[in-house]
Amino acid sequence: QRLQGAMSTIGADQALLVAFGGVNKPAAELLTNQQFKVKVWDADSIVEELLKEYPRLEPEIQDLIPLRTIWTLANPDA
Repeated sequence: QRLQGAMSTIGADQALLVAFGGVNKPAAELLTNQQFKVKVWDADSIVEELLKEYPRLEPEIQDLIPLRTIWTLANPDA
């Protein structure tokens, strides 16, 4: 509800809520009707989005989050 208040105060149409541990049931129910206004990212979402967008980040930002590609053998049974 505070996020919705902040969105209203600044006139935002959309918001990103970062909740490393996810959101509790009452919050999830409140956000159900806000799917197009409020996007919720948990820890897995943050890592997924970072890895997807990393190649497009400015070098200065990449320097702050130094990642390196590594190769491993694939499990043929997977």
